[in-house]
Amino acid sequence: MSALLSVTSTWNGPRYVVVATGEVDLFTCPILADALRGCLERPLEELELDLSSVSFVDSTGFACLVQWAEDCRARGGHLTVRRRANVQRAIEIMGWEIPEPAVTVRA
Repeated sequence: MSALLSVTSTWNGPRYVVVATGEVDLFTCPILADALRGCLERPLEELELDLSSVSFVDSTGFACLVQWAEDCRARGGHLTVRRRANVQRAIEIMGWEIPEPAVTVRA
């Protein structure tokens, strides 16, 4: 675990929930990626990624998120991303576009 990012993950039926707190960047992205790999353990209907306590995401972090959204969709699952306003603004600036219904962004 990094001082800049903490990640917890749990299974809730067919839904895998990952909660990140801190910063997602070049150095901490592998921590998030390790947690997201946990969803490969069982059949997945929904991956919920809670970024509501993330204060910063750089381009490496977004690349990780986009990759997992694509992987989730390829497995027939649905990705839900919860985020705060600063992360939403970064999503808009980055032009993050993944075809629906792969991603639902909720406040």
